[in-house]
Amino acid sequence: MEINIQRAILASFLWANDLMINTDEAFILNSNFFTGDRKTIASKINEETRKDRFYGMLNLVIENSNTAEWMEISAQTPLPISVAKRYHDSMIDPRGDLI
Repeated sequence: MEINIQRAILASFLWANDLMINTDEAFILNSNFFTGDRKTIASKINEETRKDRFYGMLNLVIENSNTAEWMEISAQTPLPISVAKRYHDSMIDPRGDLI
């Protein structure tokens, strides 16, 4: 999967609270399909999704602990969660038509 798509999916969660994106549609990411540091970030997002879905604080934690990747993620435009799910699902299903 293209790295920028991975980053856009992650950005969709990390900025959801700040942009008032509806987090009721948040889903568990399959972190096995992410590469590099994005795999760890996806796992941290999953932990937050299982709790209270307050991604704003997680965003700060990632910024302070993984500055280089956070800057790359922050350069991506966050997507509505429903669109992020479509991209996520298309990378899992090899028959997906988005990637």
